[in-house]
Amino acid sequence: MPSGPSILRQIVPGIPSLVLGALAGLVLLAWRLLAVAMMVDPLDDQTMVGAAASAGVVFFTPLAAIFLAVAGLIDRRPLARAGWFYLASLVVLVGGLALGLAMGLEPMLEGQGSVNGESVGLGLFGGTCCGFAPMCIFLLPALAFTARGFQQLRSGRSPAAMDAVVELLHRRGCASFEEITAVSDIPADRIEQVLFQLKLDGRLLCRMEPNVGWVCTQRHEQEGLRTLPGLISARARVDLDELERELNAPAPVLRAWIYKAVGAGDLQGYMNWKKGVVYSSEAHALKSARRCPGCAGKLELVGRGVVQCPYCDTEIFL
Repeated sequence: MPSGPSILRQIVPGIPSLVLGALAGLVLLAWRLLAVAMMVDPLDDQTMVGAAASAGVVFFTPLAAIFLAVAGLIDRRPLARAGWFYLASLVVLVGGLALGLAMGLEPMLEGQGSVNGESVGLGLFGGTCCGFAPMCIFLLPALAFTARGFQQLRSGRSPAAMDAVVELLHRRGCASFEEITAVSDIPADRIEQVLFQLKLDGRLLCRMEPNVGWVCTQRHEQEGLRTLPGLISARARVDLDELERELNAPAPVLRAWIYKAVGAGDLQGYMNWKKGVVYSSEAHALKSARRCPGCAGKLELVGRGVVQCPYCDTEIFL
């Protein structure tokens, strides 16, 4: 079930849509002022309620509805789009009902007697033709956008949610799945699908680690790969927990980065995974000792790459 914050993000319109909505409001305000002027200053001592309602149906409410519909079309969020179309249908309905009411009450308003069957029939006909029927033109797309919006909310692929994920990762470089859920309301079990879709769309170059619930941008990974060898070489001995904090990466990712650095020839030393400690040491010193630096077991250290001690599982980087 979509949560309150996610629905709120979906219904908040964009700035261009708000501008068009404001224009529609100005059109309706102009209609209101014209109607008041007609009733305050009648022509030939006759009420102008019917004329004001007719002007609204012929010009003002259609124009306002068009502005609202265009606002809905240019908005990216389906629920916001639906809201604009609901407003457009309401405006058209109100204009039609106003005309129908004026037609139904015309004898009484014009001082020609009480309401009769003919005027009531004309009022119902006018309200239906100029109110309910045009309303459906805007109500149908509103319902369609509502269904699409809730479907996107359930799948976690609403434009607002995906924009929030992209903005978070571009700003921070990396994030846990819990942090992504907090800013986008995407369910944790759907985050991997959303990230994959963003990669397909070309909006995000990232590395995912679903097993630990973590993702980083390609840029963040490249920076980590550049920084990692220098950190280890400068300190000679670094705890894995310390590297996690400084590089903002979980242990499985650090392990992959260490292997990449070894493969590129940027890192020499050894790793004790049980203790969670990385040691920096020159390759020639490790080779000349011919023993595991972790348990002193005898080893044949030749070539380049990663050699694992069969006695204590220490990995030597040559």
